[in-house]
Amino acid sequence: MNSFFKAAEECKQIRLSSHGYAYHRETVAPNAAVTSMTVVTKHSRSACVSGTSFGYSDADAWVDKGCRADFKICYAPVVKSRKQKNFQTFFHLLPPKRPYRIICIKSETF
Repeated sequence: MNSFFKAAEECKQIRLSSHGYAYHRETVAPNAAVTSMTVVTKHSRSACVSGTSFGYSDADAWVDKGCRADFKICYAPVVKSRKQKNFQTFFHLLPPKRPYRIICIKSETF
């Protein structure tokens, strides 16, 4: 089997804090795409609501509005494909409960 199909999702627990109700962003793993983020233990009086006071984008996880918690963050390695002029396509594989599925993330570079 091609090594591309051996990419595996990994998870780790990370404590993130929005001190003074400020936005805070942290890279979870370089060359990876975060696939899920859940609260394990909340440490703040402020609410931790997905998409409002915590969330993720690409390889980063973020907190805001006073949310402080330990999060279980899962991510999959990103394998860069061949480049075309001014265009890149990235792939990562999510292994799991069902047969493999491939997610394609495309971004234009200028």
